[in-house]
Amino acid sequence: MNIQKNYSEFLRKLNAHPHLVSSLMLMLVLTLWGITTLSISSQIGKPFPGFFFNPARVVSSFTPKEFTGWQAGLRPWDRIIAVNGHNVRELRKLVQGASIGQEFQYTLERGNHQLTISVPTMEFTPDIVVKILPAYFVSSLVFIFVGIFVYLRNSTFKINRYLLVYLLLWSLGPSIIWESFLSLSKWMGYLLIPYAISAPVAGWVLFLNFPVNNTRQRFLQKWSLGRWYLIFGFVSIGLMSGFQILTNITDVDGMWRILAFVMGWPYFLAFGLSSIPLKLMPLFLIIFQKGERILKQQALVVIIGLLLGLSGWYLFIWAPAAINVAPALSTQWSGLIPAIYPLSIGYAILRYHLLDIRVVVRKGLIYSLLTASLTVAFVLLALLSASLYRELTGGESILSMVLPALLVAFIFQPARHQIQLFVDRAFFRKEYEIRQTLTRFSQNLITLRTRSEVVRLVRETIMNTLKAGDVKIWILVEDYFQPVSLNKHAHQKISKDSALVEFLRKNSRVFYPLSDNISDEAKELHAIGAHIAVSLKSADKFTGFLSLTERQSGVLYSQDDLELLTMIAYSTALAMENSLLYEEKTEMMRLQAVQATSIQEKERRRIASELHDGVGPSLASLNIRLQTARKQLERENNPISVELAEMAEQAQENIHDIRRLIYDLRPSALDELGLVPALREYINRYQKDQKISVSCEFNDSLTNLSTDLETTLFRIIQEALANVARHSHADNVEIMIDKKEFEFIVYIRDNGIGFDPASQQNGSHLGLWSMQKRVEQFGGRFQLISSAGLGTEIFIQVPMDYISSGGIKNDG
Repeated sequence: MNIQKNYSEFLRKLNAHPHLVSSLMLMLVLTLWGITTLSISSQIGKPFPGFFFNPARVVSSFTPKEFTGWQAGLRPWDRIIAVNGHNVRELRKLVQGASIGQEFQYTLERGNHQLTISVPTMEFTPDIVVKILPAYFVSSLVFIFVGIFVYLRNSTFKINRYLLVYLLLWSLGPSIIWESFLSLSKWMGYLLIPYAISAPVAGWVLFLNFPVNNTRQRFLQKWSLGRWYLIFGFVSIGLMSGFQILTNITDVDGMWRILAFVMGWPYFLAFGLSSIPLKLMPLFLIIFQKGERILKQQALVVIIGLLLGLSGWYLFIWAPAAINVAPALSTQWSGLIPAIYPLSIGYAILRYHLLDIRVVVRKGLIYSLLTASLTVAFVLLALLSASLYRELTGGESILSMVLPALLVAFIFQPARHQIQLFVDRAFFRKEYEIRQTLTRFSQNLITLRTRSEVVRLVRETIMNTLKAGDVKIWILVEDYFQPVSLNKHAHQKISKDSALVEFLRKNSRVFYPLSDNISDEAKELHAIGAHIAVSLKSADKFTGFLSLTERQSGVLYSQDDLELLTMIAYSTALAMENSLLYEEKTEMMRLQAVQATSIQEKERRRIASELHDGVGPSLASLNIRLQTARKQLERENNPISVELAEMAEQAQENIHDIRRLIYDLRPSALDELGLVPALREYINRYQKDQKISVSCEFNDSLTNLSTDLETTLFRIIQEALANVARHSHADNVEIMIDKKEFEFIVYIRDNGIGFDPASQQNGSHLGLWSMQKRVEQFGGRFQLISSAGLGTEIFIQVPMDYISSGGIKNDG
């Protein structure tokens, strides 16, 4: 358990410094090549035996036929037993002390026979090095650079780490092999077996973990084939390397015979030929199983590269080194052929267009079809034009070609556009759909204002295009990132200091860990139920991140999908930033409107109070005095009493008008008893005055509401009933006010004549406009439904959380 924990911590530290890891890998490759170059080049101008042999003292098929060893009768698989009667260990010292052309007597074992062959020494010339090392050095650089390039694109991907290790081993191989075969020093002789086993085993593990769907991932986790491959590789390295060391120490002829045999066909069968089915099988499973088209294309690319690259490696170095088959070619550039292998793997994993053959094919198809179409069009038009000219004039002229040429030139651009659309749809549908998706997404994004609209568009675009199970946009709320959900009451959150957030803040790339990634950021990503995260950055400012669950089909996301997601995330970050500014402006305007409404209600309350306490009592006192004077004059039979009676009656009417005005300005019941009693009192007076029946349904929990909310609801219903009395010709109105868990709902319906809602925009329905603005002040939604002859319905929703967060307090 501690070993696994330490290994995980080691991987986490490595992932935190991908450039350092890449530099160390490149330095290791260059160091080994430096040793190889020094070891082999130090022999230039000096005598050498006239043949090449491996660390098991077996003559190699790398030996050119023009060398003295071959001409003297040496053959591949000959095992050297002695030199001039001395132990083979003395070969280097004896040759270096000899003159060029001096003969040595080699005692050999060929099959079951021993024989002695005299071989003169040769001068080791620079062309021997030039014919072999440069091409394989370039090939090694291609291997390591492809591995580093893929790794740096995303160092957290397990497949990228596997590829880096695998291609590192391949890039080390040529330097180890050529130093072990060409050099008399053979400093890397003990590295040959570990390399020869670890490189194939690493390839088995790599292709076993090539991007696949979740079903196969679960199979691999259950059966742990990769672990068994590694165990087999480590055991083989330990046994064979241990036997090689023991053989060199004891120097027993029988053990040398066994070592030479084991390093030949047994190794080649176990780690050479077996690599072909073990590497191809996972790729063919991807092709023949049901899955995404892009994965099948990637697998096909790797198969082609693997067959070409491995064929070059088998023909030019692997088979000659292991089973002493003569190399297919001796050209100095044959070593570049294996470089096809890493290029194909890197292309397939990243889908990065090192040589974008699709662009070449696309352009070729477009202009081939365009040329063919325009040629056919020109020929037909030219024949028609010439025929008409001949009929009209009886002769022929080059002028008959002018009109067809002008027409072809005129239709060139439209034809090219239509052919391009046809080619894109028919042959590059994936790229065409991605381009269309981005175009539609950008166009729709321009018209959006609020965050909820942006979230809805992003969710729909990603879920429809990438078929993700769910998509969330996370933004910072206080000290936590929370998803901007269409359901405003989701409670999921993640700390702003978490490893996942820190990773996304520092990296702009998509974070897509595989299921066995045990880093902290991967654990946190899986803890929120997501499989992919990509940061949202606007002007290098980290504003949040996008999270995606796995596909509904279970198929893994491709590199094209991740690139599309990156582009969507960039546009989303800008849209979210703009929506935040828009909502801040809207909120400021809303608060100003609420404040203005509050000031207006306070002024109404002040005026009502002044009328109630000032003008009302004065009129009442005046009325009493007029009544008293009238009675006195009536007892005296004074005709002026009639005039005073009329004045007293007029004063009484003014008192009623004042009371009605005071009630309209601010019902006292609203302040003293609350919303429901005030509404019931107002509706009773309304029914008596307007002769319109009103049925009410009020929720019993409509108590202890804030003054602002009570006033708003009262004014809305007051304005709605006033509109019914003025315009609808209705005789019945239904009113319902309900308080849900998260919102207030107001429903008003009349059976009047109705109207065209569009007409309210011409200014004739200011009451409706006033009601809508009051609702919007509280972040609510106002909906009006009406048509001629079918009455009018008003539906209002006011969210509770908007009221509580909008700075609106209860005055009671």
